[in-house]
Amino acid sequence: MPTKINLALPVYGAAYKSVFVRSLFAALTHESLSSYAFTLSEIEYTDIPFSRNYLLTNFYYKKLDCSHILMIDSDMGFSPDLIAAMLALDKPVVGTLYPRRLVDLRKLHSLSKLPFDKAFAQSLEFLGTIIEPRQEMGGFVRVSLCGTGIFLVSRDCVARIIDKLPETVNRSRYRKNKYAAQFESFLTPFSKIVTPDVDLPTDFSFCHRWAQQCGGEIWASYDRKVAHAGSLTVSAAYSDL
Repeated sequence: MPTKINLALPVYGAAYKSVFVRSLFAALTHESLSSYAFTLSEIEYTDIPFSRNYLLTNFYYKKLDCSHILMIDSDMGFSPDLIAAMLALDKPVVGTLYPRRLVDLRKLHSLSKLPFDKAFAQSLEFLGTIIEPRQEMGGFVRVSLCGTGIFLVSRDCVARIIDKLPETVNRSRYRKNKYAAQFESFLTPFSKIVTPDVDLPTDFSFCHRWAQQCGGEIWASYDRKVAHAGSLTVSAAYSDL
């Protein structure tokens, strides 16, 4: 029997970027994933933390034959072998170091003497924090935080979070929500951590709970290109040509 993975897609604005569609098709038909089977879950919802919590809850309680949940945002692009490499690493949480959708054009211009790929990469801000001293394994590096645009989480990881952080299991608050009403319990590890000293986005809130509060490991791919698609606004004067 092939190992079964729950492919979970939080879709914002009912939009799939073409780079995502091409990447997902190439990955799922790549020979490196021939020993895996996939089930599909998706949600179109404006609240990002809720969407991720819903997908995680659905995986844990409804996809009992799946060993992992693989969340991929619909604006991500990636190499065909990335998913297989993430699974082969055999770690409880595996992500990628990918860039924000913002280019520092002044910095890019200042690096004009470098090869374009290096200059372009150095003009971007990547989502993640590498742990020092650096630990590497097969193109992955250990991190304390990373974005969850491409994010693999094992069933054992979710069970450990529930055990160590019972406050992440909510049994009443979401009962009237049309998506959450089907569950006796609703998992909330992606809910934002907000305190007088800390205000973490949903991605980093999950990572903080897992790494800092549960003592878990997070590994992230760093040597493969990952695309983060979005809109681009340009402003210039023709006279500057």
